[in-house]
Amino acid sequence: IAVAAIGITLAAADAHLKAANLQVAQDNARFGLELMTKELRTGSGYHLLGAVCNSNRPALRFRTSSNAKRTYYQSGNTLMRIVGNRPCGRAIPLIGNDVIVDLARFEIGGENIGPSDGQPWVSISLSVRSADPKQSFESRMDIQTTVVARGRDLL
Repeated sequence: IAVAAIGITLAAADAHLKAANLQVAQDNARFGLELMTKELRTGSGYHLLGAVCNSNRPALRFRTSSNAKRTYYQSGNTLMRIVGNRPCGRAIPLIGNDVIVDLARFEIGGENIGPSDGQPWVSISLSVRSADPKQSFESRMDIQTTVVARGRDLL
């Protein structure tokens, strides 16, 4: 009975640790996405850039409602934000060190004004995992959101 009780206790502790890692990954990914969506919703001039700041992934650049430049990109295992014309060395990480960003992808549409345009939108896809050194407790998740610009409505 004692051996079974110890086994059950260890399994419960492992499940709790895995659930805590998943919660951390979700909270960090949601925080980063929420910050981006707030700026994107009132922004304009969305466009994709090639690799920036020695990153091998495309970046997203746009102008905020106050006409300031914003750039989002994946650098290594994190998601970065450049405010204005700051150099890459002053970019700000959007997600904490306890989460690894495996993939950050941006897609845009409706940005060209014309007879067949739509409302400008940006779709953001993130694939993240917890940075737990014990891979058996590592938690992975994919999260995606699409943001529609409020600056221009369909006529």
